[in-house]
Amino acid sequence: MTLLAQQVLVLALCAAAAFFATWRLLSPRLRLSLLETVVPHFSAGSRIGHWLAIRVNRQRAAAQSSGCSACGKKSPGA
Repeated sequence: MTLLAQQVLVLALCAAAAFFATWRLLSPRLRLSLLETVVPHFSAGSRIGHWLAIRVNRQRAAAQSSGCSACGKKSPGA
């Protein structure tokens, strides 16, 4: 039984690592469209749905504004 539990744990860890790596390698536009697709499925009054909706709205607002705003930042010495 412990061997089976160990294999299940390793499988879960590998799947989570693969999902995280894939998520990080996606472009921001693809991540946003994926979140916009997933949010309606979770938004049945749950905390996760509320958090995802806030995250999607924040990312959508950032995408529609001036981008990452890196060009608006000035160095402290300038």
